[in-house]
Amino acid sequence: ETTDMVIAEKRLTEAQNNREKARNISNSAEIGRTTAINEANKAATATHDAISIATRLKAEIEALSEIQDAEDLNKWPPVIDSLGVEAGYEAALAVALGEDLSASLDEEAPSHWRSLNPLETQPALPEGTRPLSEFVSAPSSLDRRLQQVGVVDDDTKAQQLVTSLVQGQRIVSLSGDLWRWDGFTVDASDLSTSSALRLKQLNRLEELKKELSEATAKSEGAQQAHRSLQDQLLELTETDKKARVERQEADRLMTDSNRLLSNAESEKNTRGL
Repeated sequence: ETTDMVIAEKRLTEAQNNREKARNISNSAEIGRTTAINEANKAATATHDAISIATRLKAEIEALSEIQDAEDLNKWPPVIDSLGVEAGYEAALAVALGEDLSASLDEEAPSHWRSLNPLETQPALPEGTRPLSEFVSAPSSLDRRLQQVGVVDDDTKAQQLVTSLVQGQRIVSLSGDLWRWDGFTVDASDLSTSSALRLKQLNRLEELKKELSEATAKSEGAQQAHRSLQDQLLELTETDKKARVERQEADRLMTDSNRLLSNAESEKNTRGL
């Protein structure tokens, strides 16, 4: 009898330990599942938002690209498409070059920009101006022109400096005013906006492409995070299921062990009588 009681007590202790272990695993898995569900929901929202942003940017890029392509009907691509200009300087560049922006870099074109060597002695621009070439990325064919255009941010200053211009030079403002060495003047209100608009569109297109690249990376990262959390959730769910089964088995073993222990004690008491 003693041996039966020892075996029953040992089985009961093991069953209790297994039951406690399974309960702890189940509780831990349930807490993990709750956290994973919350994080997965956040990741799903972030994924949706990132995809929406990327979709919107793609649509805007396509719309702007269509506008740009529609204007590229000429056999000779205009030089304007080869330029890069800092934001805010589009009007200054547009008034500085005017219709010359529509000329091609191809020397076979009827109107084109011919590449020339730099001037041996280049006149200095009036003090207080900065050459437009500092704000524009352009083919070398435009160097002579851009280097002789001074940019000012104050119209009053331009009025004072205009008499200092030498032959071939001009001053432009950020808003699109122009003062030329020979007295020719253009008010910003008279500026043809097509070139300035196209330059702004080209700038916006480049900005959108960068934003799209960032949005796409963010979207892919969010989707990867969501997939990872879903995998984690599945793993925790399986762990929880397994722990519940083990807990049920431990409960069964505890019941059996208690029954065996009770029988052993009954037999012991009976023999004692």
